[in-house]
Amino acid sequence: MRIGDAAIGEALSELKRTRAYVAAEKDLGLSALCLVGPPRMVPDWNGGNAMRWPVGLRVHREPAKAGQRDASSRWEDYKTTTGESAGRPVVTLRYVWVRTEVHAARLKTALQIRLLGADAAMRELNGNWVDLPEWESVWDLLLADAIRDIEAAGEQLETWDEESRHRMILWHARSKSRVRA
Repeated sequence: MRIGDAAIGEALSELKRTRAYVAAEKDLGLSALCLVGPPRMVPDWNGGNAMRWPVGLRVHREPAKAGQRDASSRWEDYKTTTGESAGRPVVTLRYVWVRTEVHAARLKTALQIRLLGADAAMRELNGNWVDLPEWESVWDLLLADAIRDIEAAGEQLETWDEESRHRMILWHARSKSRVRA
């Protein structure tokens, strides 16, 4: 008998609401480094036919909310050629979990350097945004290079995907319950 994705998702959602899971998650204090940007390419706000895919990096404890960080997480500061607000929302495109906010900040710095290096046309936009239409194909490569850069400087950096993070939280919750028993 095979369990459907909906059943697994529902069971995981129920598990996340348990006190032990919430306490373990808070105890571990993991942070995510998130790649954020609009959900699809956007027209160049300076006019013309160019399309752009601006991306930026955010450190957040809840990746789904990383794009909602503040008012500047919308493209409202960029006006179209008619003077109207572009108003495109920013979403989390990809993310990776790390041990602490300090680790996430170090990884963000290393990855920002890699993002700018991948931008051969020097398409850096306002603030920390980079025009990177090929982000889907280069994210894993740039992330691996940034981690290697950090480790070459003598620091160890562990990263986790969502599934590994859940397993770690469950392990931590179980280990805490065994200590009390």
